[in-house]
Amino acid sequence: MFPQSIDHHEPEKNIFYQKIILSHRGFDCPTVLLTEGYSLGHNYIRELAHLLKANEVRVEHRYFGESRPDSLIWKYLNI
Repeated sequence: MFPQSIDHHEPEKNIFYQKIILSHRGFDCPTVLLTEGYSLGHNYIRELAHLLKANEVRVEHRYFGESRPDSLIWKYLNI
């Protein structure tokens, strides 16, 4: 879980935690970055990372899945 500002114009105000999953094969491997849709439900390496024998970083979208603040203020969801 990675801390994120709810309002990037006032970063000191409130934070929530955004879920990020790293699958690490090696420091000399390429890295694939995936921005997932609604949640990071399945814990398996996706096809591209598997074919490239790559590290994989998956990032859950703000305000979806576990990446949600305690109270949802929808004006800050601007994907």
